Amino acid sequence: MALPKQLKFINIFLVLLIIYGSSDGTENQHEIFLNRLLQAVHNERSVETLFLLHHSNLANCSLQDWNPPRIPTIRSNELNVFNLEKTFNHNALALVCLINNSYRGLLNTLAKSFDCMRQERIILMIHRKPDPSFIEDIIHEVKDLQFLHLIVLIVQEKSNGQISASTLRLHSFPEPHFKRIRNVFAIKKIFYRPMNFRGKVLNAIPSDIRILFVALTEMLIEYARRYNSTLRIQNRNIKEEIEITEDNYDIDMKTQLHNSKNFSHHMNIAMDMNSNSLLILVPCGTELRGLDIFKELGVRTLTRLALIFYIIFVLVEMLFVFISNRFNSSNFTMRYTNPLMNLRAIRAILGQTSPISNRYSLSIQHFFVFMSLFGTLFGGFFDCKLRSFLTKRPYYSQIENFSELRESGVTVVVDPPTRQFIEQEINANFFRDEVPNVLTTPAQELINLIYSYERKFAFVAHSIPWRIFKEEMKSLNQKILCESKNLTILENVPLTFSLRRNAIFSHHLRNFIINAADSGMSTYWFKMAGKIIRKRIKTSLRESEQQPSHLPLSFDHFKWLWAVLCIAYVMSFMVFVLEILWSKYQRRTRSESIV
Repeated sequence: MALPKQLKFINIFLVLLIIYGSSDGTENQHEIFLNRLLQAVHNERSVETLFLLHHSNLANCSLQDWNPPRIPTIRSNELNVFNLEKTFNHNALALVCLINNSYRGLLNTLAKSFDCMRQERIILMIHRKPDPSFIEDIIHEVKDLQFLHLIVLIVQEKSNGQISASTLRLHSFPEPHFKRIRNVFAIKKIFYRPMNFRGKVLNAIPSDIRILFVALTEMLIEYARRYNSTLRIQNRNIKEEIEITEDNYDIDMKTQLHNSKNFSHHMNIAMDMNSNSLLILVPCGTELRGLDIFKELGVRTLTRLALIFYIIFVLVEMLFVFISNRFNSSNFTMRYTNPLMNLRAIRAILGQTSPISNRYSLSIQHFFVFMSLFGTLFGGFFDCKLRSFLTKRPYYSQIENFSELRESGVTVVVDPPTRQFIEQEINANFFRDEVPNVLTTPAQELINLIYSYERKFAFVAHSIPWRIFKEEMKSLNQKILCESKNLTILENVPLTFSLRRNAIFSHHLRNFIINAADSGMSTYWFKMAGKIIRKRIKTSLRESEQQPSHLPLSFDHFKWLWAVLCIAYVMSFMVFVLEILWSKYQRRTRSESIV
């Protein structure tokens, strides 16, 4: 009697085993398919982070019970957002289970989790044959979210438990569309990696700094030529006047400052320009005028000394002559030692030789030699100092530190982003304490003030554009702005230009910029940009007066000297006429006395 009961339990056990075995085989088919797909993607490029996303109410998604080995896996739904870019490896793969009524929420969650990583690999899985309208809706969402490497797997289970999948691969250029692939495992590259953008527009915001704009434009032109895209620069396209908004640009050429502490967190940076500093450029000292040159020479002091030595020479000569005449029992006369016009003393001070008569005593002759020697040294010192001033083209001293800058009252011009960076990262009261006379103006107006070549303003500038501007001025023999070590605000400030977050060009463009910098092409483009700008500036200044940095002495430098010389000749001529008249008057009185 026990045998039928045992047979009944055995039959039930066998039925349960068959049911479990069939269901387990079905699950294994899904896992086998997913493992095979993951291995194929991994062979193409390594997968180091796996992101599985499905709807919270979806019960029949094959991703729910799948546990891929040896790969860190993150599971999520439309209710949770992960920041994969800051936490996990960038070599990521996303697998998403889609259903008709919830695909937008899942794709938006995926976009937020893949922020700054939207060009990574994405697989969308659909477990039934979709309508064409559903595929069109996915295309519109993919276009708005800027996904690039994406495939759609339409997974269906056959009656025998086998898994069949048809594949749609995304082609983003010139407009997003899908192309069907018969067998995803039979192709070498599962994800489409475009090298031809088929004329897709690359929107760029220009830089206000000329050298950066010209160099970066050349770089983007080369990028557009190599990858077959169309470059559009804001307000510089003649045919199309399309305003490039903050949400529409792909690359912003305007330079930005970053704090070195959080510099690594900015993933939208395109290029880092090293060795940049924040400094204040001040007007260079202007050339000294003729009268100011003599003030620098200390003409007043030299004149005072010359007058003192003249009086000493006259008095000493009178003393020697008086003593000599007393010893010789001769009468002392003022004929040759007139203190008002002693030509020997004047000759001695001017360094000229003076004739010495043999009738003079030895002491007087030695004194005259001493006078001539002193005059030679005195005149040589003055002559060397004057020659050095006239040869070097002396300038007024420029501002060297912050205290002199405050005392000078010169207006310091700064653009709003730089001022904001200084006040936030350096000192909130910097401009109030160190540079009270400040003018905040847009970057374009600041550049216009710099290229006006006026010495009225000082500027807060970056050292990299300043070095290029200094080379421009050197080639043009101009000296407008100067720097000082004591006017450096901050050294080693990262100066960058950026790409728009999640722009579809960002991955290729960043790699192109890095390769251009490594190969030296960036340096070449900057050199060529400098030559182009110098040529433009020379052309614009051709009609104006261009003075070389070292001018030979000309008559214009000595206009004042010719005036003094003319006055001296007029006075000499007047004295000569007076002497003639005086001699005639003496002869007339002498003849009258004889008569």
